[in-house]
Order: sequence, then C-alpha cells, then structure tokens
Amino acid sequence: MRQVEALAVTHQRESFVPVDGEERPLRHAILWLDERSRAQLKWLDRTFGSDALHELTGKPPP
Repeated sequence: MRQVEALAVTHQRESFVPVDGEERPLRHAILWLDERSRAQLKWLDRTFGSDALHELTGKPPP
C-alpha cells in the first residue's frame, strides 16, 4: 500500500490536484464546486447527523 508523502493546499477553497512523488498530476483537479457527492452527503447527514458530518469534514452539510 502506498502512503501519501505530501499534500498541497490552494487558496481556491477546497480545490486541489493530487500529485505523485515527481509532482506529476495523478488526475484532474478536484474543485470545491463539484456537486457529484451531494447524494452521498445527504445520506451521511441522515445517517450520522449534521454535527458528525461537520466534525469529520470541517464543512456544514449542504
């Protein structure tokens, strides 16, 4: 199993690009406005509650 060696943080909210050890992108950027996880977030909120979701992610549920 590979381990994360570094993490870069941007100023564009939660947008980031995962890179390998040579700083080559592993995939396209993941943007803060990506809505594809909305259904999963709603399920997590119903299952665990807003407080637990906020504690886990640092962000309030949608």
